[in-house]
Amino acid sequence: MPLEFPTSRFGFLEQEVDVERQTLKGGTALNGEQDLVSTDGGGRVFAEFASGALVDRDTVLAWRAVLGALEEGVTRAVVPFCDTRHQPHGPRHRVPHSDQTPFSDDSLYAGGGAVGRATNGAELRATQLAITVPLVQPLIGGEWFAIEHPGKGWRAYKVKGIVLQDAAGAIVKFVPPLREAVAANEVVDFANPRCLMVQDGRASSRLSNRRYTDAAIRFIEAP
Repeated sequence: MPLEFPTSRFGFLEQEVDVERQTLKGGTALNGEQDLVSTDGGGRVFAEFASGALVDRDTVLAWRAVLGALEEGVTRAVVPFCDTRHQPHGPRHRVPHSDQTPFSDDSLYAGGGAVGRATNGAELRATQLAITVPLVQPLIGGEWFAIEHPGKGWRAYKVKGIVLQDAAGAIVKFVPPLREAVAANEVVDFANPRCLMVQDGRASSRLSNRRYTDAAIRFIEAP
């Protein structure tokens, strides 16, 4: 099982998660227009976190330990995006343990995450998917969802358009293309989007006044 990067542990005040693209400019036409050609196969997900104020001994040492485990890109890690404010919400629900029993006081687990399933299968590199998922508010584009592929592990996809939507779910267009074929009924997780990634470049761990660290790190989607 890959390492999970503890995004919420370090209190990052800045973050950016998106899909980066590589393009090649074509020749310039007589009218001055210039074509751009994609050379990246649909792009790859990146995540940047910055302004993590590590102000005590435990968090500074935890940061150093995580960086040691990541090995500047050698080790793959699942990176949670921790952006609940901009994700869709699902209805409140209560569920028992896996053996269908409640807690000793007859209470149940409570949750409200927007977790759905693929309505139909989709092929490798598809960019459209039908999803059955109950949502409190409609999708508008820009939301992230994650799928745990059997071979590629957790991969993240950003909704770029809504084809059809109703109370039961939606058909969405997304980027980047599917990293692996998806079977009908596979879990599609809007509640906790995350992606298998590797560290990109050297992370900041410089001490200020020999006591505090302003943490920053960048990840790119793992091959």
